[in-house]
Amino acid sequence: MRYFISGIVFILLLSLSPLITADEGQTNNPAAAQVQLSHHLSSKTYGKAEYYRLSNKANMYVIYYQWVKPSPTSESRFMIGLPDPVFWYGYENRGFMDITINGISSSSVEPLSTKVWNESEKAGIDTLFNFDGVKLTLRFYMRSDSPVLWGEIIPEMKTMSESDLKQMRISFHCKPSMVVGGQLKGIYERELVMPGRTLSQQIPSRWHPLTPTDKYIIFTDLKFQPSEKDTKSQGPCFLTMDWTGLNSGKVWFGNEYAAHAELTINPNAEKFSFGLFESKKRYTNRDFIEMVKTQPTEFSFK
Repeated sequence: MRYFISGIVFILLLSLSPLITADEGQTNNPAAAQVQLSHHLSSKTYGKAEYYRLSNKANMYVIYYQWVKPSPTSESRFMIGLPDPVFWYGYENRGFMDITINGISSSSVEPLSTKVWNESEKAGIDTLFNFDGVKLTLRFYMRSDSPVLWGEIIPEMKTMSESDLKQMRISFHCKPSMVVGGQLKGIYERELVMPGRTLSQQIPSRWHPLTPTDKYIIFTDLKFQPSEKDTKSQGPCFLTMDWTGLNSGKVWFGNEYAAHAELTINPNAEKFSFGLFESKKRYTNRDFIEMVKTQPTEFSFK
């Protein structure tokens, strides 16, 4: 109940901020801005929150940084959320990704600073972290030619020795298309589509190893997808990763509402790049997959 109420409060807070949709008054040039800095109304649980809007003509995302206060049973936490363009489904509105450096989770590390930047073809934010001496920048940005939210993890190699950075992992969490409960609980038909293969859900849920041929993953559900009859499902979500910065990867999914991808980054790589896509526009699985295949430039790294 607390989570449900906080979600309602969160929507109200966003409605008071100067958010716009991707189509309202937006030029082809991408733009980034801090759109709100406020304390969550549930002050016993939540501390400050920061909201950053990244947008272009094709799409708009809100990056949400949330500080969670300690309680008698848990320590304080820092969470990275993606409440827009889709709040209840797709990538988690609160806690959609985690970074782990030498066993230290980003949920236990407070950012040192966040810088907003705008260029002619790109716009984004750079957030600096210090994982017990290992400094890195988490960058989110949009390009003028793509609806994708692009990201990079950039270690500050100059500030540490080779032995300081031993292990790097990043994980993503999403709810493809629809979340159900009650009598419909547990009747998903999750399916993952990659460039050269398709994975169907198995019971029980399990980890599936990824290979460098899996340039992207489209998280879908065969049962719940937008149609004339299904007006609630949202559609698939997309993840792409640059394997030049990876050692390995795996994905967890099955007959349950959430799916997870965990990627092990090469600690010697100068950076690791990734991209996410979801949209307020509701896509069938077929239309979404076809769009990714027929518009490779928009969904590929530059």
